Amino acid sequence: MPIPCSTQSDTSLKHVMNTDPLVAIVIPAYKPDFLRSTLESIAAQTDRRFHVFIGDDASPHDIASIAAEFEGRLPLTYHRFADNLGSTDLVGQWHRCIGLTGDIPYIWLFSDDDVMGSECIRDFLSLPKRVRDESVLRFSLRIIDAEGRHIEDAPSYPLRVTPAEYLKGKLEGGLTSYVVEFIFPRRVYDAVGGFENFDLAWGSDFMTWIKMANATANGIITIGGPETFVAWRRSDLNISPDVSHPVVVRKCRALIENAVFLQRFMKNHPEEFRSIGGARFRWVRFPLGELVRRRRILGYKDILRLSKEYSQKVGYPFISFPIGFSVTILKRLGK
Repeated sequence: MPIPCSTQSDTSLKHVMNTDPLVAIVIPAYKPDFLRSTLESIAAQTDRRFHVFIGDDASPHDIASIAAEFEGRLPLTYHRFADNLGSTDLVGQWHRCIGLTGDIPYIWLFSDDDVMGSECIRDFLSLPKRVRDESVLRFSLRIIDAEGRHIEDAPSYPLRVTPAEYLKGKLEGGLTSYVVEFIFPRRVYDAVGGFENFDLAWGSDFMTWIKMANATANGIITIGGPETFVAWRRSDLNISPDVSHPVVVRKCRALIENAVFLQRFMKNHPEEFRSIGGARFRWVRFPLGELVRRRRILGYKDILRLSKEYSQKVGYPFISFPIGFSVTILKRLGK
């Protein structure tokens, strides 16, 4: 079922350079800091069978002028939304930006601060159509800093992983992923109802790759090559490093909802997840570990309240209540 979106806008600026694109590169835009670098990396693609869609989330910055700089260099549609949705519903902003793309068969949800290698579109489209249509495709991932310097490579993936292998590897720390390195068929996006919606989009991409991969014949396939990569930018503008008290509480609540989703999804697909324990997969308890890790930031009442919420929504009261109590004791001891 297609995802509904609002298309109300204050400004629309459109440049079309190809009439039959195969990949929609979707950029929900708000920050101007690295957007030029992002668009430069897209302009360097050796295969031009794509179209860029910039969804300006009512930014106070002049995103339109940055987009206009690429007139004649990129097949690009700029669209300014009248309201700032991303501050309250980031996944809703993703959905309405994807809603701008019409019926282009493949979708790449990118960001306004990361960059891509020059052969990404070429190597993706060089795959047989049957592979593209029955897989969630991803590129190898590297980490860069605010100046664009290469810091590290993310852990490498096997060529193909099942949804269960991806889930296990991600939660055990053997695999890393962000939203930006994945391309998916529109057919699959529509079939699964779009992205799972969690507060702050925390875990939304992770949970969505599981359900998308489960709806395909091939699961998740990694495309490799020296210039076929995504560089994820680690900077002060990322939400990931934000450990302020309100954000940590919201992230913990989102993790509880992640666990609820995982438990339900694995219960509904027992054969696919039998190898890792199905709905009783021990990493459903991950939110409890986060309470321990963030105990110096959370208050006593936060810890007890979140432990109770976990117990009510996910289960395991014989674990959640003792953990909640133990963490409050550790805080009192200053540990």
